[in-house]
Amino acid sequence: MTNANVERNILFWNIGKVLLQYSQWGNKFVETLSKDLRMTYPSREGYSVRNLNYMKQFAC
Repeated sequence: MTNANVERNILFWNIGKVLLQYSQWGNKFVETLSKDLRMTYPSREGYSVRNLNYMKQFAC
């Protein structure tokens, strides 16, 4: 269980780093990425706009 949590946190941190790199593209980038991730991975949760913004804060 602990390894899964570590891997999930690393994934969220990496997503946050990407969001920070492309933050100059504006909020539409986050909204579009959220929509794309939810369409690509419909069985997974946690890719809402709010959560993506939390990931961005986590990576700071």
